[in-house]
Amino acid sequence: MHDALAKYLPDYGKNLAYEQKNFIHKPFFFTIADYRKTSEALESVIALPHKAFIEITPYNKHKKSFEYLLDESPDFALSLSTISCHTSSLAHIFANLLDKRFALNSKKNTEIKICLQEAITNAMLHGNLKMRSDFHTVKGLYAYHEEINKRLILEHYRFSTINIRAWNKKDSIKIAISDDGSGFRIPTYKEDNKSPNGRGLIIIQELSDKAWVEKGSKSLFMDFKKSTGNPPAAYQLVTDISNAGLPW
Repeated sequence: MHDALAKYLPDYGKNLAYEQKNFIHKPFFFTIADYRKTSEALESVIALPHKAFIEITPYNKHKKSFEYLLDESPDFALSLSTISCHTSSLAHIFANLLDKRFALNSKKNTEIKICLQEAITNAMLHGNLKMRSDFHTVKGLYAYHEEINKRLILEHYRFSTINIRAWNKKDSIKIAISDDGSGFRIPTYKEDNKSPNGRGLIIIQELSDKAWVEKGSKSLFMDFKKSTGNPPAAYQLVTDISNAGLPW
């Protein structure tokens, strides 16, 4: 690989079961060299002709078996650290990758980007960083982001993992996102809920054709039919969830 922003690690995954159905290529193992340019590195890496991409960090470098990422033989799989998710436009990059590989309708691609943004943010903040969105003031919001930055310095938060898998089915795209958190459930929306926080899963339910969490699983599954419906106008996608003033 010629991109200096990411480094290929050929010695990882020697014990991985490559005979998994649909995995023609070996998983591509890599590290991110510069977290200030994570998006550029990811775009370069996932453009390669592999079906699985795994970021190796100090937290998982001794764990050379990643069969869990290949469960149910996904057509594409990506495993990233929390810090890489935080410093990249991951939802935008991943949705565009699905569009290129699976020839999605551009209008459906917009819905997928929005749902990915919400799901990745939830996995990163609430799953891996164990943050609670219970602030109600600007001061509380500032303290919230300050705490995020503090936790991202700590290795067990910084290098915890977020996994994204995708299946290209005949009539739909199925996506699963999992984290290292303790699990969650999809809430039921209440009309009298005045809180501006915690509605990401509600948005996902509204925009996807189906969203569910399997019993005993830490994965959020989303299904999107390959239709030509109009893109939603009620939501605006924020493609970069990184914060200013990061300590790296």
